Amino acid sequence: MKRNVIVLLFIILVTSFLSADYLPRELFHKQNIPSQFYATRADSLHGFDMQHYDISIEFFPSTHYIEGDVVAQVTATENGLTEIAYELESLDVTGVFVNETPAAYTYSNGIITITLDHAYSIGEDFTTQVFYEGYPVLSNDGYSTGIHWSSYIYTYADPNGARYWWPGYDHPWDKATTKMIITVPDDKLVASNGLLQSEINNGDDTITFTWNNTGQIATYLVSLCIGAYSTFEQTYPCTYHKLCLSRTSQCSTDRFCVHSCCDGNLRRQIRGLSLAEIRCSRMRRVWRNGRDGASDHDLDRKRSYHRLRNVRNDLCA
Repeated sequence: MKRNVIVLLFIILVTSFLSADYLPRELFHKQNIPSQFYATRADSLHGFDMQHYDISIEFFPSTHYIEGDVVAQVTATENGLTEIAYELESLDVTGVFVNETPAAYTYSNGIITITLDHAYSIGEDFTTQVFYEGYPVLSNDGYSTGIHWSSYIYTYADPNGARYWWPGYDHPWDKATTKMIITVPDDKLVASNGLLQSEINNGDDTITFTWNNTGQIATYLVSLCIGAYSTFEQTYPCTYHKLCLSRTSQCSTDRFCVHSCCDGNLRRQIRGLSLAEIRCSRMRRVWRNGRDGASDHDLDRKRSYHRLRNVRNDLCA
């Protein structure tokens, strides 16, 4: 037993000395500052901000083949931005454009590096377009992200698998709006993010669905499902739903109602009121200033009161 302990201690000592030979000497000093040895810039601190993606893809279910292009709207967030990099795995890039003009690029190890047409400054906008095609594969990291082909076709991209079926800046900290323009055989339907904008029969046994998403989302949330789905439509009457702030210890003693309804003009009128104007914590001050008058710096609050009162008179029963 004693011999085993000695051998174990010897191994630990040898390992420690060998490891030390491969580490910077300064790391063992008490005054070590890690930033002296490692990059301090986080991956999320890139020099651009993705604003929007137009993702156009045609699916060929019989061969598991896709071809498409992605137009991205981008804003520079640093001065002197001269290139941009996107992720794309196991698919072929056939062309790249910047501001609708052919651009130089390299494509290696899943990274498309695009040379911009000039150096961009903070706040300047530009567009990129990447054409690509091929037979998409699934990731081998245990998540199986990418396009799943079966009787129904669907995508799965969490946590960063958009790169397995479309090119983009595939990191969750840069969110953007999206438009999906998906062409499939005319016996299929497509569901995707946002609202269905159009459904066009191309006259060549294919149909194109356009889904528009106006909320910014991470790339891994971009998704679609393709299959022989059935659709149904349903309408509902325009009704008013009251949200009433009635008498409480924190609110004005006057009863106040806010409606939401499907009438566009009324809905816009109500949406014009900020949340701060209708929350309980603010109602008391808004009503008091509206009744008793207000100083110059409170005029906006006084106007808020009158806006609220007018909506109440118009909509509250």
